Amino acid sequence: MDPRSYKEADALLQGRNHQRRKLANNTWLERREDGSIAVRLHSTDVITYLPDGSTVYDSGGWRTVTTKDRINRFGRRGWCVWSDRGEWKIGRSSDRWGYDAESVRPYADGVRIGPRGGVYGDASAADLAERRELKAKIRAYAELCVKSVPLSMPSSGDCWYCSMQTDGGEALGDALKDTSHLISHMDEGYVVPSLVWRALEENGCRPERQVYHAIAFRDGLGAYGGSGARVIRASVVKHLARRFGLAMRGA
Repeated sequence: MDPRSYKEADALLQGRNHQRRKLANNTWLERREDGSIAVRLHSTDVITYLPDGSTVYDSGGWRTVTTKDRINRFGRRGWCVWSDRGEWKIGRSSDRWGYDAESVRPYADGVRIGPRGGVYGDASAADLAERRELKAKIRAYAELCVKSVPLSMPSSGDCWYCSMQTDGGEALGDALKDTSHLISHMDEGYVVPSLVWRALEENGCRPERQVYHAIAFRDGLGAYGGSGARVIRASVVKHLARRFGLAMRGA
């Protein structure tokens, strides 16, 4: 049975699996030094069970289908997370209506459901306004990238946080968890070739198998204007939305 509480998680971590146990693909149940027990997806503790009966949620900024699946599969029994017009919500689930409308709160990473069902740390009105402003910036930047095609090839002259990478192939900005350079690019209207290249790759457009890198960096939109623009735009939106932990429609 999948754990949904501290008590159930503790019961699974016994014997030789006292510290760690696999739950699903890339998903592990692990004890933490502070006494809590976490469900880790890749490098993020998406669910943390506290000894007092509280449950903490965290997407780690990756608001993907897989993250949502793990959160709902191992989160507090009777509660669910879903996307509503591009915004994640959290609330009590209901067999009749899907969720209890009175319990619904805007989701924020770090939100905690207390032992008696109280919700703490949900997104404020200011948080939601900031998200809307950031989403508008991301869409405007993606459109600017499309209008700037064909781009120069990625080079050492690009933003270092976008172009430099670790031995594991991770962009320097991602490795340092830095998003300030992305804000600067959007504010200044600076289209970074390395960012667009990575966005296309991350969206499944491999340069050796797809035409979209050729469109973006050599040929221009041309005969592929419609599909090329859509793919480049969606790739950049998705790439940036992930870095800021946003759920965006069409991304």
